[in-house]
Amino acid sequence: MTSVLVDADAATTTSNATEYFDVSAYLQRHLGLRMRPPVESAILTIVYCAIFTTGVVGNVCTGVVVWRRAYLHTPTNLYLCSLAISDLLTLLLGEQLVA
Repeated sequence: MTSVLVDADAATTTSNATEYFDVSAYLQRHLGLRMRPPVESAILTIVYCAIFTTGVVGNVCTGVVVWRRAYLHTPTNLYLCSLAISDLLTLLLGEQLVA
């Protein structure tokens, strides 16, 4: 534990009353635990894997279907294909490993 000696009444009185300020307790109280509990980490890992898998599969399927079917080469479908590619890149490059 890290403690810092702080003068409690330095601004208001001239007494020499001091108290110890526990930095780690302060940070834990205001920022939370340093590590997540194992059960929470497992649940978050499963949820992120499901989001990643369905996102990649869905966006790749969208791109493949629009690419292979000539009658789907309309401006709207090409725009949707562009959005799918953008979403796929976001999934692949922007996903943070939080768990």
